[in-house]
Amino acid sequence: MGDRVSIAFRNKEWNNEPDDGVTLFHHWGGREFPQLALQYAKELKLDMSKHEQGFSTPLSRFEPRVVMLDFIRWLLENGYGKYHNRITDSLYLGKTPNDGDNSDNGHWIIDLEKLEFVHTKGEYEGDFEPEEE
Repeated sequence: MGDRVSIAFRNKEWNNEPDDGVTLFHHWGGREFPQLALQYAKELKLDMSKHEQGFSTPLSRFEPRVVMLDFIRWLLENGYGKYHNRITDSLYLGKTPNDGDNSDNGHWIIDLEKLEFVHTKGEYEGDFEPEEE
């Protein structure tokens, strides 16, 4: 049993090839987890546009592996998957979408440039649209 899903963040590498960084799996994440990641990405992009003007960092360049690390920090700061200051939820990392179980809801990529989803793996029934703000 579970509501398995995985996500990754995508941006273009220096050579303009897509870079998906690492994959974050969530055994109980369901359809809500990719939406949560997209919400985070929108907040990050807005925050970087306000605070990082003229100063380039891996986070302000939206490098996927750094964005994933900051997303995990964001999850913990918001009490997600946290118990006695430890990650005890069903979160784990993999190199690719094939390194874990996302059999219920597939693998979702959050495109950091377009701020939209790309569904790349697994059977999926029904519509999956981000909730309007």
